[in-house]
Order: sequence, then structure tokens, then C-alpha cells
Amino acid sequence: MNKTGKLAIAFLCLVGGVLALVTAAARSNREPPVSIKPLATQEVERERSADWLTEYTLTQQSGEPYRSADLAGTPHVVNFFFASCPSYCRSQSMEVQKLAAEFGPQGVAFLSITCDPDNDTPAALQQYASMFNANTDHWKFLTGDMLLLRRVGAEMYEVAVDTQTHSEHLIVIDKWGQPRGRFRWQKHPEELAELKTLLPELLAETEPPQPAASTALVVDEGTGLVTSKAPQEDPEQPAADPASSPIASQATEDQAIGEAQSAELDATVEPAPTPPKAAQEATSTSTSGQDS
Repeated sequence: MNKTGKLAIAFLCLVGGVLALVTAAARSNREPPVSIKPLATQEVERERSADWLTEYTLTQQSGEPYRSADLAGTPHVVNFFFASCPSYCRSQSMEVQKLAAEFGPQGVAFLSITCDPDNDTPAALQQYASMFNANTDHWKFLTGDMLLLRRVGAEMYEVAVDTQTHSEHLIVIDKWGQPRGRFRWQKHPEELAELKTLLPELLAETEPPQPAASTALVVDEGTGLVTSKAPQEDPEQPAADPASSPIASQATEDQAIGEAQSAELDATVEPAPTPPKAAQEATSTSTSGQDS
């Protein structure tokens, strides 16, 4: 190969290396894709097992521990996010900012829990919180071990969470730690209105709500929405009397109405007139002749 050919090959290699470096730099500066679709659908039983989380400790943006047990007696709103998320999470945080400004001073706490703990260090969360002028007295940004964060999502708030994957819902918890609603904030103003109506009611409550029947909950990972299966039967409760069911009661009521209508109809029908005596005798004679 002559000298000119070697120079040409060297030049092409140089150009190829420069293009590779430019492409790598562009990819590194690109925001990571956001996924708001949680994991594969899983069932979450409301009947908690012995090792089911009832409280947790995470790390807040200040670097100090944050214990969920400290929320006892405080209604709160929870959302999952990650700081490097594109516009979606930031738009969600803007909605939380509005809610926190309105209801935080009234006594509602707000928790924004990351699902990207490798990148969302306390310092990163501190910087993120400052973007929204978050009042840290009632709006906390939390991080922790990813395994724990998955359990917090599933066992405490009944939504699935994974790395950079989370539900779009704002989850409302009452003073006794019970979920009271999940609300979509994007393109659903009616649900945000319901959330704003619910929060003052939770602040005013002085007693926990009546416990619901044991229900198997299903997390729809396509939407993040938790739906209920048929209630589980309580073995300590006596079997329901079929006659007392709404369907049986309705059938009994319909039967009673039918009988009353029949009686009324019978009362209004005139009896057939009695035939003349001659006709009766003719009929009797005809019958007697047939018998013989």
C-alpha cells in the first residue's frame, strides 16, 4: 500500500473516532426516558402478614432520617418521582407544589419519594426541592435503598415501584395511616377537585373510619391503579342467610305484590250469573241420560 493510501485510512479512522466521541457525549447529555408504567400486575393482600411493613425509615433531603411513624395523626399525600425525569415528573411536582402551598399550612404533609436512589442522593434532592421553593416543614423529599422503596410502594401505599418506574397517582393517607384515595393529576381536573375536597375532611376527622371487609387488591401496572377483587369471607362471621340477600328480598317483595294484585283482581271480577231453573233441570236430565 502506498503512502497516500495509508494516510487516507488514518484520516478515516480519525474521523470515525471523533464521530464516536460526539455521539457518546450526546447520549450522556440526553435525559433518561421516564416510565410511569409500573411493573407486571401483582396482587396485594390487604390482610397483612407478620413481615408486612407498617412503618419505614428513609433519608430526607437534609440527610437526616425520616420516620413514617412520625406521621401518626397527620393526613399526608405521597407521590413517587425521580429528579432526572423529563418534563413529566417536573409537571407533577408543580402540582404538588400548589397543593403543598394550600394545604401544608393547614396540617397536611407531603412526601415525594424517589425511585432512582442511585442518583437521587440527599444533595440531589435538596437541589431538586429548591427548584420548587419547597417548604421542608411540610414537604419532604425522600430516598433510600431500592429494595426498601419497592416494599414501601407495595406494602404501605399499594402501588408498584421500580427503578425510574412509578405510578402517576397522588396517594392520600389519613391520620391513621389508611389509604383513602388515589388521584390522577394530569388531564383529570375532576380528580384533583376531589382530592382538594377530601383533604379538609381528613383534617377534621377525629375517629378512624370503619374497617372495610378484607379485600384482595390488584395493582394494575398499566395505569398504577389499585382495583379490588371480591371481598374475602370472614370465617368468624356466620354464613349469610340467602333469604336475607337483596335479590331474595326483592323476590319476596315481588311475590307479595303479585299476590296482592291477584286478590284485588279476584275481588273486582263479577261471579257468573246463575242459570234459570229450567236450564238446570235440562242439564241434569241430559247428564242422567248419559250415565245410563
